Amino acid sequence: MSFVDAAALPVEAATAFDAVRQLALDPASTLLINGIGGGVRVAAAQIARDSGLSVIGTGGDGKLDLVDPHAVDVRPLDEAGEALHAVESGHARGKVVIRVT
Repeated sequence: MSFVDAAALPVEAATAFDAVRQLALDPASTLLINGIGGGVRVAAAQIARDSGLSVIGTGGDGKLDLVDPHAVDVRPLDEAGEALHAVESGHARGKVVIRVT
């Protein structure tokens, strides 16, 4: 990891923490994160999971290995609509769906 990449980690983590905190979701909610392979989104998934939320992440195959499969239900990008529909229709646990872009 380069010095520049390492220096960006606190900014990404702080941004993710602030975003998840501002959502003020109850622990029974599900958070859908599109494009989960980005730094802020990976951190948001981990913070949300640690806060008791269920997390569904979508993304391209190239970046999905950055995401902890134990923390996030990872879906290929072409399944994003299916994942969103499952949450909205009540077939997945949760009441709230937020798209983090």
